Order: sequence, then C-alpha cells, then structure tokens
Amino acid sequence: MLLQLVDPDSLPEVHAAVVEGVFRPEGDHSDPFAFALARGLDGLELDMERIHRDGRPVRSRPAELAEVPEDQDYPRDAELKRTTRDRRDAERKLRELRRRETELIRRARERAHD
Repeated sequence: MLLQLVDPDSLPEVHAAVVEGVFRPEGDHSDPFAFALARGLDGLELDMERIHRDGRPVRSRPAELAEVPEDQDYPRDAELKRTTRDRRDAERKLRELRRRETELIRRARERAHD
C-alpha cells in the first residue's frame, strides 16, 4: 500500500526504504495495530536506554530554545518567569485546541457518513 502512495520522483529515499521493506511489519503482517504498538514500544525502549545511559530525561524544547536555559536557572528574573508562564499557558491552550479540533473532525466525519 505504501508503495502506491510514495512517489519515487518526489521522495526517492522514502520510496527506496518502502521497496526494501523497512516499513513492513515483522512476523504477522495482518495486524497493523500490533505493528504500530511494537514501533511505539521500540521508541520507548530507546528513550529509556538513553535515560539510563545519560542519567536523566531530555526535556522537549523547540530548537530555537535549545541553548536558552529554563527559568529555574534564573529564579529572580520576574520578566523571564512571566514570559515562561505565558508560554506554558499558550502551549496548554494549543493542546486544548488541538483536542477540540480532533473531536470536531471526528463529529464531522460521523455526520458525513450518516
């Protein structure tokens, strides 16, 4: 199925990977859920190995902030604290809006099938 979706001219590396079977599930090919679950668990295993090796989890931060320390490094900087709080509020609001959008899409699909 992926081979039909991936254009070799637009995405030659991805097309080559599909042809080589990189995305093909191991073992029972009939259960896409089991395949997706296994890939998710593979990622979790890699992350836990890295945490064990490095001793702490990596905090997820946008690339442009990779070199900027978190606000706890400067606890007395009021403007930084306010800005960090505002950013976190905005991120929380964005997550809520994404959940709402997903729900509205689900409802729209249900109405379209009725």
